[in-house]
Amino acid sequence: GSTRTSLGEGSGAAGSEQEIRWEVGDRLAVWAKSEQASAYLFEATTFELATYNATYSSADFLATVPAMERGSYRYEAVYPEPETRTGTQVSYTLPATQSGVYDPSLDVMWAATSGDALQPNTGSESLVQWQSPELNFSHLMHMVRIRIPEGKNLLGLGIQRLDITFPQEVVGKVTFDVTDPEHTMRWSDLSNKVTVELAEEKLLDAGEGYLWLHVKPTELNGEIRFVAYN
Repeated sequence: GSTRTSLGEGSGAAGSEQEIRWEVGDRLAVWAKSEQASAYLFEATTFELATYNATYSSADFLATVPAMERGSYRYEAVYPEPETRTGTQVSYTLPATQSGVYDPSLDVMWAATSGDALQPNTGSESLVQWQSPELNFSHLMHMVRIRIPEGKNLLGLGIQRLDITFPQEVVGKVTFDVTDPEHTMRWSDLSNKVTVELAEEKLLDAGEGYLWLHVKPTELNGEIRFVAYN
């Protein structure tokens, strides 16, 4: 697959940040146009990971693009590459059945910036290397982590499947415009029910693992209902 970002080690403490690491094979979709032009020089061009920087959360990506004249350009990018797109409109699906593990194909990220033209890499004129500026990606979806508090699994059995009913709709298809800094999202086929199908049985007791869900960014008000299956 072309989406392979991984979840770095985290403290697990409430409010702590979880690092997302680029992985070999990761691919971005990038748009670019001159600040003085209305038309894009290239749209949704695939940039693939080339090298890491000081940390795995920072990396250089390479692509084949048209020649760029000197000047200021506007760049927009999304990760992963969209399921479908029309111009600058891109679409993704958060499915109602998930695996319970971090899934890079559902961790939709966006970045935009203005800067100089991309300059040819000295190794090959067919490749260009990002010179300046950097793209700093922000996450557009939410992740929910689930575990059973220590000592609260009274049956002492592992879980194979988990059916979750949320008070609000949390999964479905989303479409947004990469040029929109407010991330105005249009959702369809929404559902408030998510099923987690685990590849193997897990205890999910504190210290014994947990599940990840990828959901629509929304404020959850009300009861969340869990039904566990062994």
